[in-house]
Amino acid sequence: MKTLKLTVIALLLSATTTIAQSKNSKMADKDMSDSWKVSNLKTKVVVNDDNDTYVVKQLEITEEYTPVMLDPKDKKKLNQDIIYMPTEVNKRIRLDYDKDRFYDKEVKFNYLKSDDLNLNFTLTKRGIKVKTDTDKISINRIEDTTGIMHTIVNNRIQKEGTYTLELSNGEKIKVTVTDYNIMK
Repeated sequence: MKTLKLTVIALLLSATTTIAQSKNSKMADKDMSDSWKVSNLKTKVVVNDDNDTYVVKQLEITEEYTPVMLDPKDKKKLNQDIIYMPTEVNKRIRLDYDKDRFYDKEVKFNYLKSDDLNLNFTLTKRGIKVKTDTDKISINRIEDTTGIMHTIVNNRIQKEGTYTLELSNGEKIKVTVTDYNIMK
């Protein structure tokens, strides 16, 4: 049992060091940077129109990477200041809403994390719902900025692209949605 615990801890530590680095972290020191990965499986029992019950599964895998670098002004000094760059979040959600054992939908998100809140994404049959994790700050509007004509998204994101989330505190978060597809 002790070796199993040590093995799991070693695997978790090695998994966090193998997360891919992004384009914003070219100057970042990879040894000082913080990165981690979390998986979360949510299940819910649903009754359909025929009174059949089945389990809806949502698997959410979140990878966060906070690049850091030493202040270039402090070069060759003994104690150098650390500059923290914005945290990059890569999130993948898979949804299974029928009786088979395969996931039916998958989507990937990429964005820079806000200092004040976290974003919660819920993948449904009719699209992606986006909410904040705090009651104090909400999402006022979602704008599709993929093409030349920017359009306002009503309630759910329903296709791949780049979206700007305008929050009630005036902050804007740019979210890129990729690999939004139905899996078979």
